[in-house]
Amino acid sequence: MKLLLIVSLLFASSLSAQESLSGYEPVLLPVYAGVSPVNGVNGSSFRTRLSVFSERLFTFYPGITEPFSETALTLLPRDFDVPSKGRLVWIDRSAVNDVHFGYTLISNDASLLAPEQRTALPVVRERELRSGSIELLNIPVRPQRFRHTLRIYDVLRDGSAVVTVRVELMDVGGTGTLETFTVPIDRVDGADASYPYYAEVPLELPCLRFGSEECGSYEARLSLTLAPDIPYWAFVSSTDNMTQQVSIYAPQ
Repeated sequence: MKLLLIVSLLFASSLSAQESLSGYEPVLLPVYAGVSPVNGVNGSSFRTRLSVFSERLFTFYPGITEPFSETALTLLPRDFDVPSKGRLVWIDRSAVNDVHFGYTLISNDASLLAPEQRTALPVVRERELRSGSIELLNIPVRPQRFRHTLRIYDVLRDGSAVVTVRVELMDVGGTGTLETFTVPIDRVDGADASYPYYAEVPLELPCLRFGSEECGSYEARLSLTLAPDIPYWAFVSSTDNMTQQVSIYAPQ
């Protein structure tokens, strides 16, 4: 019987900075919080869990040299326990399609009224990167209920790109633009190739008044365009201020 555990993987020692990653494919893990909880607003806490499964041996960067154990449910080295806005794993291209991921965000509210809210996080492979425009649909604007964050990633680490973001009304043709702003993708949490460039923008979506309401509820669309036209990826996370449940709005 095949041993369907991560112990079937072969771990390579870390590639030196001088060695080429041309034979490796970047896989993006956005909002990597690590196994230790990260504190959020209103007493909330968040952590991520990454599991990896493969029936064949493969190498990756950054790698580790010590043997893997049955209780180690991540292929990543210990420094990945340090929270970051995103990390990259570079996997041997000859094996990358046989490597499977389970990536989960676990959130808790301060009073534990809704303990262990779980949300599947995207694992973004090279073929899923976009160029040109990205449209993020059906973002719920509910005053006082949800908070939103836009995150944009430059996976190939160019560092010079600027994104133009238009906030549009869903299901409204023509002149449905509510506001426009630009975002440079120029932040990075580390120097080596496992850190993408990124932008993180708390979204204060426009207040629309319908009748007697101060700020009414509506659905928004974010339209993103990039200059220069390099591969990138983006998504919006929406967090319920009461339960801390997170919803993901990603390109589809």
